Amino acid sequence: MIIFSNGKTCADIVLPTCASPCERFAADELKKYLDLITNEKFSIITTKSLKKDFNIYVGATQKALSLFENEYLSLGQDSFVIRNVGNDLFLFGRESVYSQSATIYAVYEFLEKYLGVRFYAVDEEMVPKKEHIEIDDIDILSNPSFINRQPLYGTQRKNAQFALKLRIKDKYVADLLGGSLDLEWGTAQGHNFYDLIPPAVYEKEHPEWFDKENGELCFSQESLTDELFEVLKREIISHPNAKYFALSQNDTVKSCQCDKCKASYEKYGVTGTMMRFVNHVAKMIEEWSKESCHNREIYIVTFAYYFSIKPPVVKNKKGEYIAIDESCIPNKNVYIFFTTIDFCFYHELADTTCEWNKDFLDTFYGWKSLVGERIHVWNYCTNYVHYLYPFFNFESWQKNYKFFKDNGVRYLLDHGNCETEFADMAEMRAYLASKLMWDVNLNVEEEAKGFIQAYYKEAAKEVEEYLKLLRERFKKIDEIEGYHLRVYNLPQEMYAKSNFPIEFIEKLRTTFARGFDKIEKIEDEAKRALIKKRLMRVDLSARYLLLINYDEYYQTGKEEFIEKYLQDIKYCEIANFRESMSMDNMQILQERALKGVLYRYDLW
Repeated sequence: MIIFSNGKTCADIVLPTCASPCERFAADELKKYLDLITNEKFSIITTKSLKKDFNIYVGATQKALSLFENEYLSLGQDSFVIRNVGNDLFLFGRESVYSQSATIYAVYEFLEKYLGVRFYAVDEEMVPKKEHIEIDDIDILSNPSFINRQPLYGTQRKNAQFALKLRIKDKYVADLLGGSLDLEWGTAQGHNFYDLIPPAVYEKEHPEWFDKENGELCFSQESLTDELFEVLKREIISHPNAKYFALSQNDTVKSCQCDKCKASYEKYGVTGTMMRFVNHVAKMIEEWSKESCHNREIYIVTFAYYFSIKPPVVKNKKGEYIAIDESCIPNKNVYIFFTTIDFCFYHELADTTCEWNKDFLDTFYGWKSLVGERIHVWNYCTNYVHYLYPFFNFESWQKNYKFFKDNGVRYLLDHGNCETEFADMAEMRAYLASKLMWDVNLNVEEEAKGFIQAYYKEAAKEVEEYLKLLRERFKKIDEIEGYHLRVYNLPQEMYAKSNFPIEFIEKLRTTFARGFDKIEKIEDEAKRALIKKRLMRVDLSARYLLLINYDEYYQTGKEEFIEKYLQDIKYCEIANFRESMSMDNMQILQERALKGVLYRYDLW
């Protein structure tokens, strides 16, 4: 099938007569990039205006449905087909209540896989020029590894159209043509006990509902569950399309410590007690919805997080997981949002030889034994106190995603440094995460290499060398004493000077100096400034390793080093250097660095 040849367009883009907004957008995007690739103007027509021998049918056109109706009707959420038959190419997916983007994804896949287009970053797309476009036989049915794909990075959160190109779903990204999860959720995704029952509203009349010292609701107050039922009812009614409603512990590490709760913990454990509390509300919602919300999917979602991470099960001699009490089994309308917050991300989660991950399999499988595939995963991919620390999870990333997919997880959220756009190679991380969430069997090394070459250009070799040096260093630390990558506190191996000797630090400095020297030779001023800023953002993470232990390496120059470091953070537009702490608090970072206590989690 010939699309373009001899300076002429040989195919038209064909839309259904009554095309949806997403189908129109998909056709517009296809035309936009075909025009850029060929320097010619392609036409968008409807099936009533066919005039060329070759046609590209976008969306649920009459011809597509006549040929593939059964397949079209069986497509899952976000799945799409790319197929040519004779002189016609078909790109289509099926729109649903929760996602209308499948046909758009088909267009982007066609552009990437067959025309060499790449959507690397908001400010970096690769659009090759072609004098001839001819398509051989294509027959693709693409199903995402995860239906809901939510890598949390500031990169896509500030640009909904780029998120669409990466096939990302995010409750907090503005809805652009079906790209948001907002319709699915009637509440926040988690940490919402106090959203539902605000102390400012309820505490005066019901002080017994709150453990203010630990920042949690009490799990032993029946009147509280009755009120939660009423509150959730209102949320369900006011969000008629939503199916997920969180009833989820606050962002705390300790549960209610009243006498009633403590007595229940003795019998059911902390998690078992919390599940009984959640079940009480969930069962009331279930009974009410049978009468009031006919044929509607409604699920209560609760966290397995910190004090509730351990499932309410025991493991018998046969290796089977048995609920400690039937009342602790999550009700059939309850989903568990399983979090990996307290594990190690340098090693794969299923690695039982890792001291932090040795209980992961029992924890995950224990929950799975109770809920089957009613389990979402909230994963992590940054250190929240140190956004600039090189969070080297590249050795375990893909293995962890594969584990989740193989165990029936369909909803994956990977929580990165979503408050800022550029710290710790966030641009590449967002790109790779989106690709992996679509296809866990992706050749990650190849995709990473392509990104680095395109994004860092003249300095690509130095970025590759930097990652190689980190890989070798972390591997050596792990072999000697064990290296562990955590999301809040820094275990000593993550910062100890003995693990990052001055020779290693200076090798990093030399590598980046070589990259900056190359950039200075770029003649185009705008390009030179752009690539310099991109490389500097990576260099900030390398320098962070020096900043943590500066006094251990050098006797002088610390104040000047810190001043330059802070200037470069501002220049690189990194908005936050840690969770909930913006550059407006730059003096805090400066003070900690000057005192040599950046690593101290307790001070933050």
